[in-house]
Amino acid sequence: MDQEQGQPRGTDPLDGQSLRPLPEPGMTPVGPARIEQPARRQSGLGIASFIIGVVCIISLIASIVIATASVMDFVSPDGTFDESMMASEGAGALMMVGIVIMGSLALSFAGLILGIIGCVQKNRRKVFATIGIILNGLLLVGFIGLMVIGFAMGVAAP
Repeated sequence: MDQEQGQPRGTDPLDGQSLRPLPEPGMTPVGPARIEQPARRQSGLGIASFIIGVVCIISLIASIVIATASVMDFVSPDGTFDESMMASEGAGALMMVGIVIMGSLALSFAGLILGIIGCVQKNRRKVFATIGIILNGLLLVGFIGLMVIGFAMGVAAP
């Protein structure tokens, strides 16, 4: 115990403030060095998911435009549809559009999986992964919704 102040030895009543050296004239004190965390990088899987989502949406829109244009070639000016010409000439284009749409849906499903994996990665930024999940998910949900509407209209049609 310190006899003069009644405190245990080794403790300073000023909490170490008196032990700091004073800066010399003309010099500024330097604060403690900061340990900077490395910048978090974007998830590569998230970027891939985003790119897949954009490509799938563009290919789906393009295939719908191509399908509409090829079907409109077989509509006469009075508004009737000539199925015999369609069966002979337009089946190839529509079959190709169907293959592109199914390929886009399969690729979109893969993009959704990549986006989910990109979101659960640690120490990565998740912006592109989240956008990829939204794009690919909307594409899949929208297509499934259109299929349900198409089946419902097919059942209700006479």
